[in-house]
Amino acid sequence: MELRVIEKEKKALTVEVVSPDDTVIYPLISHLLKDKRVADARYIVGHPFLDKPTILVRVKKDKPEDVLREVAAGLAAQYGDLKKQVAGAGKKGK
Repeated sequence: MELRVIEKEKKALTVEVVSPDDTVIYPLISHLLKDKRVADARYIVGHPFLDKPTILVRVKKDKPEDVLREVAAGLAAQYGDLKKQVAGAGKKGK
C-alpha cells in the first residue's frame, strides 16, 4: 500500500491511499484515534469509481506526518511480533 501526500498543513495531513487494503487501514485509523496527540483521524472513501480514498490526520501537537509514521511503525511492530508468535506456536505443536 502506498500513500501520497495530497495536502499538508501545520496540524493536518491528507494522504491519498494507492491500492487500499482495509485490513491495514482500519487498525491504523483506530490506533491513530487512541494516540493523545491526535485530534481527528478519518478514512474517507468517497465514490468508488470517481474518488481515490484518503486518510486525514489532524493533530493537537507534533507534526501530523511524524505521528502517522510513528503510529504506523508501532502497528507494524505489533503485527510483526504477532506473526513471530503464531509461527512459533505452529512449531511447538509438531
